[in-house]
Amino acid sequence: IKADKEILNVLMQGLQNKKSIVRSTAVKLLGRQEEVGSLDILMQAQQDKKSDVRVAAVEALSRQGDRVPLDILMLGLQDEDSSVRMAAIEALSEQWKRVTLDIFIQALQDESASVRKASLNALGKQGERVLLDIFMQALQDEDYIVRRAAIEALGEQRERVSLDILVLGLQDEHEFVRSATVRVLSGQGERVPLDIFIQALQDENRFVRRAAVEALGKQGERVPLDIFIQALRDEHYDVRSTAITVLGKQGEQVSLDIFIQALRDEDRFVRSAAVKALGKQGERVSLDIFIQ
Repeated sequence: IKADKEILNVLMQGLQNKKSIVRSTAVKLLGRQEEVGSLDILMQAQQDKKSDVRVAAVEALSRQGDRVPLDILMLGLQDEDSSVRMAAIEALSEQWKRVTLDIFIQALQDESASVRKASLNALGKQGERVLLDIFMQALQDEDYIVRRAAIEALGEQRERVSLDILVLGLQDEHEFVRSATVRVLSGQGERVPLDIFIQALQDENRFVRRAAVEALGKQGERVPLDIFIQALRDEHYDVRSTAITVLGKQGEQVSLDIFIQALRDEDRFVRSAAVKALGKQGERVSLDIFIQ
C-alpha cells in the first residue's frame, strides 16, 4: 500500500509518541507501506525500549518478504524479551526458502516455553526434513505447553510416527497434553484402536473425557452408540453436552427418549445441546416437545 506524505508524516510522529501502544500501532501501519525507507524505520523500531513495539517491528518486517535480510529478523532471537523472540521465530517460519532448520532447533533450548513451543510448531510443518527424535525429546520438556506442541507436531507426521509414540502423551501428568493427544489420535484414522479412546473416557479430567467423546464421534459406524449413551452419565456437564451433540448427528439410530431425558438435565448447557439435537431430527419430533 502506498501512502501519501501526509499519512506518512502522521505515522512518523506516532513513532515519537510517549505511549508504546501508539508507537506500536504506528509501526504496524508503516509495515503495510511500500515506501522506500520504511525498512530503515522498522529496523530502528526493533531497538525501541518497549517490547510491544519491538514485537510489532518484527511482525511488520516479516511482511516485507525478501526485502528484509534474514540477519535483521534473526536479531529478534537475541532479544531479552521472550515475546520478541517468539515473534522472531514465527516470522522466520514464514521464510523457509531462506532459513535452515538449525535456527529452530537451537531455539528449542530457549529459556522461554513459549519460544520453544513456537519452534516446535514451525518444525512440525516441515515433514521428513525434521528428525522425529527432535519432537520425542521435546516430550520430556518441563513445561506442558511444549510437550503439547510436541505431540501435535508428531501428529502432523502421520504414518512416520508409530502409535506407540503418540500414546505416550496419554500418560502425561497434565490434562491439556492428554486431551491434545486424544485429538491427535482422532486424526490418525482407523489405525487407532477404539479401546484407546474408550479408556480415555475414564480419565480423571473432564477435558480429556470430552476430547475422547469428540474423537469417538469422528470414528463413524465402528463406535457403538452405547458408548455415547454411557457418557451421558458423566459427572461433568461438558462431557454430557458433548455426548448429546454427537448423538444428535446419528439420525434415527438414536431414540428420541434419550434427547427428551436430557432436557431434564440439571445443567443448562446439556439442556441446550438436547434442544439443538432434537432440532436436527426432522419430522419425527413433535413441536410440543420444543414448546414444553
